[in-house]
Amino acid sequence: MPKSIQPDLTPKGSHVGSSLEIVKFMRRLIFLVANLAGSHLSYQLQNLFVGESKRAEHRKLFDALAALQVREELQSLKGPIMKLGQMLSMQSHVLPEEVVHELTNLQMRAPAMHPALARARFKGAYGKFPEEAFQEFAAEPFAAAALRQVHRAVTRAGEQVAVKIQYPRQNFPPESVHIF
Repeated sequence: MPKSIQPDLTPKGSHVGSSLEIVKFMRRLIFLVANLAGSHLSYQLQNLFVGESKRAEHRKLFDALAALQVREELQSLKGPIMKLGQMLSMQSHVLPEEVVHELTNLQMRAPAMHPALARARFKGAYGKFPEEAFQEFAAEPFAAAALRQVHRAVTRAGEQVAVKIQYPRQNFPPESVHIF
């Protein structure tokens, strides 16, 4: 459970995603699905002109390109949808090898937020920038995952803590900053 590092650093409340953010998120998912459907249709039409001997190679190429597209989009969306991609990467008995390989990258390559955005997220939650709240605060995270990234910090009292900062648009759970 998160603890307060100082009495004046209590979160200012949760941020609920706006309808516009939800619409943008859904638009990106629909666009991804439409692109994949178009690619699959193109793949099927090309198969009419590809000899039987090259179909397996053609299928592997299609799977690899589609998986790359899915991984890149899930990675940019982050949050629960990226977690879904991470879970799918463990379905080696169901998904093609190329897809599993590409989705496995979601487990190791969560991109970090820009330091300025992390500062703004912290200030939005606590009303102060991290360097005002802590004796030391590492601008670059030492870990980044699907929902949050983690920064090292030292409190004014000298205690080493980890500060988890939630990515924007991720309202699951609603708290945006945790200090451990």
